[in-house]
Amino acid sequence: MANNVQITLLDRTPVNDELVYRAISGIVAGWMTNTTTIKAADVKGFIQQILNL
Repeated sequence: MANNVQITLLDRTPVNDELVYRAISGIVAGWMTNTTTIKAADVKGFIQQILNL
């Protein structure tokens, strides 16, 4: 799943920082409620992609 996601570099603004924070929070919350469908490796890879921007 995470390999098929393209991430666009956002300008560092408070609004974009909040967007990234909420996206990561939502991904982790979704994974925690559905660990059988969403794999931990996908979550880890996606978060690493976001944090490496």
